[in-house]
Amino acid sequence: MHIVHSITRPAELRYDDLLRKISALSRNLAELASAIGHAEQRDLHTKVQELVTGQEAMKTSLEKMTTLALQTNEKIATESTINASARIELRQTLSEIQLSQFIAFLSTPKLLDPTRTLQASLFMRNRRRLKKSNTGPSFWLDPRMKDWNQCTTSSLVMINGTRKTRFHVKDFCADSIKLLRDSHRPVIWALKTIAPQESTETQEEQVSTIEILKCLIAQAIQANASIHTDSALAPRLHAYLAANTEEDWFNILASVLQGIPLLYIIIDVELLHPSLATLTEDFSWPAAFMSIFSGLEQRNVNTVLKVTLVSYGSPLFRDVMTSEHRSLVVPVGGVGSMKPSTRAAIRRGGASIRGRGSRNGAGCR
Repeated sequence: MHIVHSITRPAELRYDDLLRKISALSRNLAELASAIGHAEQRDLHTKVQELVTGQEAMKTSLEKMTTLALQTNEKIATESTINASARIELRQTLSEIQLSQFIAFLSTPKLLDPTRTLQASLFMRNRRRLKKSNTGPSFWLDPRMKDWNQCTTSSLVMINGTRKTRFHVKDFCADSIKLLRDSHRPVIWALKTIAPQESTETQEEQVSTIEILKCLIAQAIQANASIHTDSALAPRLHAYLAANTEEDWFNILASVLQGIPLLYIIIDVELLHPSLATLTEDFSWPAAFMSIFSGLEQRNVNTVLKVTLVSYGSPLFRDVMTSEHRSLVVPVGGVGSMKPSTRAAIRRGGASIRGRGSRNGAGCR
């Protein structure tokens, strides 16, 4: 059959057309594949060109951003230098002359000059000590004085004497201040004294509550070295210029106390002249100091104040007294000035109280 078919149906006649068709289709397929490859290459080339263009744009943007960042850093560095210089200038410690000028701005009457009044008080105390009969009640052994002196928090005590015992109270204040100064403990004071050189006109000088507060503020600024800078004193000076009432001045006093761990304050309220005592009817020295205590505690200021208010007959001291404040009063002289139980306690423990009190400050002798 193969032989017959090779004659009757040769392969060239039977398969050549199919082979040519297959070859043509193969060539078409190859041409299509080549065209598709070229198209894909063109698309890929276009995308690569777009990526390159984007990278160049990003590079340009990065260069601009880098330039801006460098310029910003330079400006920040310049401003930081300027601000640092300004801060250094503001925090610069005041010289003694500047500090003296600032304190002089808080001018007070000569009658309240702390150094002068202390020297006069010590002088008068020494003169009185020459008299053997100059003895008085040992009120500093009162348990209330002991509690005031040994308390680890801010506390207030009020010593209420009489006309007869005024010199004993004054000598106690002078001795306490001298003891504290000798032991290098911060203490500020406002004492009433009459020096031999004073004239009648000076003796009759009238003193107000605000003038006493100015005197205390000036002393507190001198004692508090942590605020001897421009940045610390500038806002306080602004508050000083805007102060009008006793409350304003007490706020200034509280503001200059921060930075002093322990401070004793001794005030003779007999300095106050009745006509100039207060600007507001509801003002009270004990209540004002209690307010300072609570304010320091609320602000977490670690400053302990030991305040002593001294009087020996002033009606101002009695008029503002409340039931709460009466428990803080230590009477000196007069009938019933000391309870029998207190006198017995003093007799039993006077020596031990004296020994412990001398280590704690001016509250006991």
